[in-house]
Amino acid sequence: MEARHQKFCDSYLLSFNATKAAVDAGFSEKTAGQIGYKLLRREDVQQYLAERRAALAASTGVTLERTVAEIARVAFADMRDVMQWGTRGVDIGNNTEIDMAFAEPKDSNELSPDVAAAVAEVSQGKTGFKIKLHSKTNALDMLMKHLGGYERDNAQKVDAITRLIEGAQGHALPLGRKKDKPE
Repeated sequence: MEARHQKFCDSYLLSFNATKAAVDAGFSEKTAGQIGYKLLRREDVQQYLAERRAALAASTGVTLERTVAEIARVAFADMRDVMQWGTRGVDIGNNTEIDMAFAEPKDSNELSPDVAAAVAEVSQGKTGFKIKLHSKTNALDMLMKHLGGYERDNAQKVDAITRLIEGAQGHALPLGRKKDKPE
């Protein structure tokens, strides 16, 4: 493989931006987009990228299965595993107890690794603790894309439209004209 092509590949693996990688490899900025596009379609470039990805995955332990499992941990996280809230009786003296609202974090030592992986931020301010989980919607979206959930949904919509069109073929559809008034 030509040295500039290898440099393109190495840069591409860092940014996943073919135009930037082509510029980094020394190609003209004016044509970098086209060159990057063409290089990504070359068999030798695809093979080199696959080999580098495999080596990187082996050295870091990052695999598709592990990545999907991590996304699933976030997608199915439940705030009740991190916080507890509700009401509890508070003694205000004179043998009097009233129910007061409370919210408090659970001890981090009690969190399972799955629950802890879903925590994005823990901070304490003037008004108390703030615990933020990673975005469930983003994680669910990633899983839907990975599992092909959107393709199935889109196929169902297309099937319904196809059935509607097939059912209407050969039948005159009303054009929305007002009916003549009876005399």
